[in-house]
Amino acid sequence: MALIKIALIMLVQNTVVFAQDITLETAKGTIVGTTSQTVGLNKTYYAFKGIPYAEPPKRFQEAVPKAPWTGTLNCTYDKDVCVQGKNPIIGSEDCLFLSVYTTSLTGATPVIVFIHGGYFTLGNSSYEGKGPDFFLDEGVVFVMLQYRLGLFGFITTEDSANPGNWGLKDQVLALQWVRDNIQYFGGDPTKVTLWGQSVGGASVGYHLVSNRSQGLFHGAIMESGTSLSSFGFNRRISQTILLTATQLGKLSLSIDGLVQQLKTVPYKDLQSAAYTASFAVALRNPLAGLFYGVVSEEYHNKTFFTGRCDTLLREGKFAKVPILLGTTSQEGRFVGSTSPSDVLSGLVRSYFLTFDILPNRLPPPDLATSLLTRSIVGTKIKYHFAGLSPIGLTNDELVRLLSVDQWVRPAVEFARQVIQHGVDVYMYSFSYKGVLGRNTNATGVAHSEDLAYLFNTANGIGSGDDYLTRLRYVRFLCNFAKTKNPTPITDQLFNNTIWTPVKNGTRREINYLDIDRIIQMKINMFDKDIHEYDKLYNDYGIGDYQTY
Repeated sequence: MALIKIALIMLVQNTVVFAQDITLETAKGTIVGTTSQTVGLNKTYYAFKGIPYAEPPKRFQEAVPKAPWTGTLNCTYDKDVCVQGKNPIIGSEDCLFLSVYTTSLTGATPVIVFIHGGYFTLGNSSYEGKGPDFFLDEGVVFVMLQYRLGLFGFITTEDSANPGNWGLKDQVLALQWVRDNIQYFGGDPTKVTLWGQSVGGASVGYHLVSNRSQGLFHGAIMESGTSLSSFGFNRRISQTILLTATQLGKLSLSIDGLVQQLKTVPYKDLQSAAYTASFAVALRNPLAGLFYGVVSEEYHNKTFFTGRCDTLLREGKFAKVPILLGTTSQEGRFVGSTSPSDVLSGLVRSYFLTFDILPNRLPPPDLATSLLTRSIVGTKIKYHFAGLSPIGLTNDELVRLLSVDQWVRPAVEFARQVIQHGVDVYMYSFSYKGVLGRNTNATGVAHSEDLAYLFNTANGIGSGDDYLTRLRYVRFLCNFAKTKNPTPITDQLFNNTIWTPVKNGTRREINYLDIDRIIQMKINMFDKDIHEYDKLYNDYGIGDYQTY
């Protein structure tokens, strides 16, 4: 039971301000939060920010649950973010916190747990920029968590000495905290939906196939990322470790020896060197994975992930929970770019010019292994998207290639695999271009642009269509969290459209909901592009894939 203490807080510019402190007993001890009102419907809600779910983690080791405490923890403000950035470097290694937002401290309300994106190098659980007000208006308990990033969260020796995946194991610990504590916040631990965006979506995909996550959630939302996306998996962590150690003047005959030395480097020095090294490695071929990611561990008693994800899905070795997944209409475009010439930075664009010289870099990492086969496949992909033009000098063609290769194709394949095992999958494409997304002139919706239609952000005042789209988008997700169906009843808000799950029995016909000014069911997003990759996999694929 919550003990509510109402206090006169302060005088601000000669104005008396009343606020409510909320004192709450949890399984581990007492915390104090705050009371506020949502920006939408002005609903009263309770916010508990920066709750520690783990002890301060030891570097490059698995975190342990937070021990019980005496006294009262102040959870009225956001705590330190996890170490990130370069100029400046911000955050702390003591960063394993989560925040809970709820409109009622009694009852058993469905819960959404959100995992942020940021390429496993950036992001946090702070209210600023991702206020969950609109979800609270829809009547769910909302949890946001932090997990270790960069080298601190994803270093590994790729053996049992340092198995890695620390950031994902942090997420497991947070989910265990939700299971054990969310009832104190009015949440139902048997109705937890795990939602992630970008690499957060990839994280959700890995939780689906991880034995350590089983039973901790009951529905999954993957927004702009799945575990079949190559950007969520790391094949080159040893290169990043070597470059980081070289910058710091560390020498050893083994990766394990270097990792041991990196444990004692001041955290800002380590972050600076690792940041530079990870970018250098990623730019060798960004289509083969970005800065950090999940690795397949040798099996041990605390393994988070082992094996090959595509194979596990195909064999049905994953949690059989309802799934909602989707992409934006133009994932390969940078957020904020509105003209054809600025869809990609000059550095990234110049890299893609190398595909005309080295087409073996263009195919998905696992499609084929021989240089000759990869060159043949790469030439076919390049010609499909750009014809005889240099791929790096194109605009819409290059963005379409990136969108399909990194986001759409893996999402479609994820759906194809899991529906074979009786799982309901609801697919969507977010196509609405509006003011809140700072996009009125571009040809499509960029990666992460749709977040402006989900959270209370600083993107300014939108249009009537913007607010309608936001209400629809949020309600779709909340309906799914409550009933595991985004349209459980006909609703005039959706023009009585019923969102049907992907049909089983066919690889070619994939139905999805197009979220635009007019919402409607459609079939086969990027159909010709997906069909081209299907032919390439059939003709040249090795048949056993990690990512797709």
